Amino acid sequence: MKRWLIAAFASLVMMPAYAAERPDQKDVWDIVIGTPVTALSEADFQEYACGTKGGPPSTPLTGWRDYARCPADELGLHEVHFRYDDEAEYWARANRLQSVLHLYSGTRVFGYDAIVSALIDSNGILSGLRVVTDQRVNDVERGRAWTMRRFAKARFGRDAWECVDLPMEDRDEPVGKRYIREVCNKVWRADTQVTVKTNLRRKPGQFLVNPQTGKLTEGYFESFTLLEIVKTSPSESSN
Repeated sequence: MKRWLIAAFASLVMMPAYAAERPDQKDVWDIVIGTPVTALSEADFQEYACGTKGGPPSTPLTGWRDYARCPADELGLHEVHFRYDDEAEYWARANRLQSVLHLYSGTRVFGYDAIVSALIDSNGILSGLRVVTDQRVNDVERGRAWTMRRFAKARFGRDAWECVDLPMEDRDEPVGKRYIREVCNKVWRADTQVTVKTNLRRKPGQFLVNPQTGKLTEGYFESFTLLEIVKTSPSESSN
């Protein structure tokens, strides 16, 4: 038997073993809106903390049940930040599976590095989810963050979106030839509001070329997509 055929056969034999060994990595779509926090597994995720609307995590928490330690927003929802469990990433690294490592590295949504959080009401019911592209990534990844909007919209159906293009703010500049400040809303399944907000711009003081040195700048732009899914009908009090 030729060597290449032996190698191909060996790889096919090994693949099921790898699949069986791979840890099950839960993601944001495994969390069902309307679920009580007491029914959510805290072992599925890690690094629980109070969220900051897409910013870095603040007060550390032991899990979902600590939600009341986070301040409530204008809707009365407490934001709990979390990250995906990294066991699957270590599995891929240990098996030197570079081709699939990106699938399990970090917290990613639609293939974009993201900051994710759960929105929990005063009765301890998961009432929403928030996903914001992570602004701490390199310039290439952050530069494409605005493109996540198409995947976010497609997840909830391409029709019936109400989108508004906000006007350019004073002293803003486009990035290349593109300037985006878009907010899209949709009612999904009758009782859920979905919002997709996208920005791509240079804010005041963010220049392509440094006016003092004449050199090209790096990272001087804003590019992000925010996806928010919130149940509009309040949960019944458990009292």
